[in-house]
Amino acid sequence: MNDRIESRTDPLAVLDAAYVLGALSPEDTSAFEEHLSSCESCARTVQELSRLPELLAMVNDKHVPGQPQDPDRLPALLAKVRSRRWRTIAAMFAAVLAVASYLALVTRRHCCPTPSSALLGVDLGVG
Repeated sequence: MNDRIESRTDPLAVLDAAYVLGALSPEDTSAFEEHLSSCESCARTVQELSRLPELLAMVNDKHVPGQPQDPDRLPALLAKVRSRRWRTIAAMFAAVLAVASYLALVTRRHCCPTPSSALLGVDLGVG
C-alpha cells in the first residue's frame, strides 16, 4: 500500500517520530510496538528515523546557522522602523493635505462666484 495513503488511514502512523524520540507515554509505546509488528510501513519509517536521536545529539550551538547576537542590533532596528514609520505618516499627511486643499479650491471656484464679480454684476458665463 502507498505510504501516503496508509498514513492518512492509519491513526498510529503519526506516532513514529515520537516513538523514535522516546516521547510516547508507556501506554502509547506499548500500543505502537504492538502496531509495528503488523504494519510494514510504520516499521520501515521507524527504521528510517532510528538515527534521528543520534543526529540530534550531535547538534550544538556551533552547528546552528545564524549571526552572533549584537546587543545594539535590536534597538537600532527599532529606531530604523520608527523613523520609516514617521516618514511614511508625514508623507501620507502631506498628500492628504494637498488633495484636500486642491479640492477646496476647485469646489470654491466652481460653486461660488468671487465677491467682486457678484458685486459688480459681472456675468461669468454660467448658464
